[in-house]
Amino acid sequence: LPVTPPEHAVAFNTGWGNSGFGNFGFANSGNNNFGIGLTGDNQIGFGGWNSGSGNVGLFNSGSGNIGFFNSGTGNFGIGNSGSFNTGIGNTGTTNTGLFNSGGFNTGWGNAGSYNTGGFNAGSFNTGSFNPGDTNTGDFNTGDTNTGVGNTGNINTGAFISGNESNGMFWRGDRQGLMAADYTLTIPEIPLTLGGGGGILRLPVTGQISALSVNPFSVHAVGGGAIPVNLDITVDADTQGFDIEVDVPSPFPNFSIPVSGLPIQLTIPLRSELAAFQIPRITVAAIPLNLTVGGSTTFLDVNLGGSVGPITVPVIHLSPMPGFGNSTSAPSSGFFNSGEGGASGFGNIGEIISGYWNVGSFVSGFENYGGRLLSGLTNLGSAISGVSNTSALDLAIASVISGVGNLGHQLSGLFLSGSVP
Repeated sequence: LPVTPPEHAVAFNTGWGNSGFGNFGFANSGNNNFGIGLTGDNQIGFGGWNSGSGNVGLFNSGSGNIGFFNSGTGNFGIGNSGSFNTGIGNTGTTNTGLFNSGGFNTGWGNAGSYNTGGFNAGSFNTGSFNPGDTNTGDFNTGDTNTGVGNTGNINTGAFISGNESNGMFWRGDRQGLMAADYTLTIPEIPLTLGGGGGILRLPVTGQISALSVNPFSVHAVGGGAIPVNLDITVDADTQGFDIEVDVPSPFPNFSIPVSGLPIQLTIPLRSELAAFQIPRITVAAIPLNLTVGGSTTFLDVNLGGSVGPITVPVIHLSPMPGFGNSTSAPSSGFFNSGEGGASGFGNIGEIISGYWNVGSFVSGFENYGGRLLSGLTNLGSAISGVSNTSALDLAIASVISGVGNLGHQLSGLFLSGSVP
């Protein structure tokens, strides 16, 4: 860390000809310098050959650079004008390699970003000379191809101008796709059951519970007595009868006329019927003691039906580009899984090229992290190079290039910590 000399302090320089405080070397005139002929503060190297601050090496004009002729920030190497590059002649940011003008590339001459390989104009490629994006292979002008010289998209093979095809030289779409469907079918099995048993004799015992109806009253409308008004007309008649009369003999004949028979008798009835109550009605329990069947009744059962048919799907592979992919979006290559849009072999995630990577927007070999990776066996996010490890959460950009670094905002070889 920079140290500010206290007022009236002794110089505490190591070497010869140093004027200032905390210098180590020869003819340094500033503070905290390490080298020869340095002017200013916190310089390392040879005086007059570095401008800027915190540079180590020769002819660096930026800040925090290690090497030669770097004009950017935090670079390691020669002639880098970008930031946090490791290598030679990189004008982009966080590249590992040579002459990369894009960002986060591992390789050489990449104008795109997040490539692993050389001369890729696109992005997220693993290979070389790919103008397209997310390709694994070389000379692919389309996108998401696995192979060589494909001008279409999502192809696995070589020189395919169509889309989503497997093989070589296809010009149409969805050509050469593999599909499989094997289903095991068990036919309908008839089922008939019949049988007879011994004598059917089924005793049934129990009782029907007692039933009671509570008393209730019958009233006229309004609750009073029930009026009774009847006019009864009766037709009355009587049999003839004899009247014995003693008269002298001889006696002359005579007749007695009787009119009005039959006699109509009318009896007017004017009365009323008082309210009356129906008493409680109880029906006693009825016992049951029955036997279903008997000594001459035999049990005979017959059932008819069927089981099936039964269909068992053994394997079903829909025609999809690539081989063994299980991604949500179409992918090329072999055995990729996750969200999709991948090429290559055994990748898990989204927009990936290369081999056995895990994450999103990744190229290279066995990288693991959040997103934006290129190179080999890196862990974290926003990393290029080989075997670098972020000290931050996987989802946070660590901005590392180089080889074997641990930390964040680093470039170089086997360093740890960070560059401000």
